[in-house]
Amino acid sequence: RAVIARAQGVVGERARLAPFFTGHEEDGAPIRRANSSHLAFVFQPVSRSLLVLAPHLLERRLPTNEERDHLRTLDSALEGFRELRAGTAGRLALLPCILNDRPKDAITGRSHVWETITPYVVTRHVKGSSAAEALAADVRAECRRLRLPKPRIVARNVRGVPGAGLTGEVELTFGHCVAGPLLLGKTRYFGGGLFRPAHEEASS
Repeated sequence: RAVIARAQGVVGERARLAPFFTGHEEDGAPIRRANSSHLAFVFQPVSRSLLVLAPHLLERRLPTNEERDHLRTLDSALEGFRELRAGTAGRLALLPCILNDRPKDAITGRSHVWETITPYVVTRHVKGSSAAEALAADVRAECRRLRLPKPRIVARNVRGVPGAGLTGEVELTFGHCVAGPLLLGKTRYFGGGLFRPAHEEASS
């Protein structure tokens, strides 16, 4: 809500804010496209970082011309953003950060092996299979969607969560190094399914 409000201040109160910022279609309905077309918001717990990630980073592609315009608006909106009033979490002081300034935690590193920092939630539950098989099949489909190499998947602590769906911890092993960031699954726009390099030396 804070980023939306600041972006609205940049474009003007009477201007319609693009779905890139709001995550909603022109008619107000949530965007339900398979490919990312709006911002994602991530809390990286180890480094205590709040990240605002553009859709082209999630989709592992170059930004479109329209997205470049939106990114300029986003830069202006986040300029001077130093305080976040976060309800019961209190008033948080913010400082600009560089994603790679802590190699151990960097989600933009490169590695053969990636592991979830935040729980993975399936986009759809495949019927007729075990919970672990259903989660692995969903992860595999997400990797295909992003044209990632086919990984070896290890799923742990797989369980159904009321109101969320099938969730678990995931480790991916690829045949060659893959660059981050990796956000996969149903809740990727709000920081779910966030991966990091499994080994410190892999992210250097």
